[in-house]
Amino acid sequence: MKESDFNPLHHDYHLESEHDYGQGKREAESYFFHRASFPVATVRLPIVLGPDDYTDRLKFYIDAVRREEPIVLHHPEAKMGFISSFEAASFLEWVGRANVTGPFNAASEGIISIGALMERVGHHLNKPVHIIKDGESSPYDTDVDYYMSIAEAKKAGFVFTQLDDWLDRVIMQTIRK
Repeated sequence: MKESDFNPLHHDYHLESEHDYGQGKREAESYFFHRASFPVATVRLPIVLGPDDYTDRLKFYIDAVRREEPIVLHHPEAKMGFISSFEAASFLEWVGRANVTGPFNAASEGIISIGALMERVGHHLNKPVHIIKDGESSPYDTDVDYYMSIAEAKKAGFVFTQLDDWLDRVIMQTIRK
């Protein structure tokens, strides 16, 4: 996904309506770009991983592999982008200090299939991974690839880390949780 895939200036907002999570985020962006009396920069993040992940979605997978339970992934080949909580915070700080406006995607360099992520979890636990395609979706299960272009943020001067430089460390931290 590129920033231009959703242009908040060409989107109306409806504050009185109820919205799902994604639509609510788009409406909030639209509101600020239309109504703010100050320069606006918005940040679009993928799944954030780190020791402070309150969603415990990665822990869900770690626990399932640890117990050798099957994991439902309808499309284990689907590729995803991630960002570490540390890098997300660094990027937010950078946006706050930089003289930039507009929407920005932020993600670590690199993508990984969900199946490959599960294999990494299995490797660190020294356990087999049992992926099945039938059943109720697991937290990262998706029908399509889900990752972002970070070209605009890089063009503005931010340097992102490589996913492979920190992913195994976060898996290990979550295993110890």
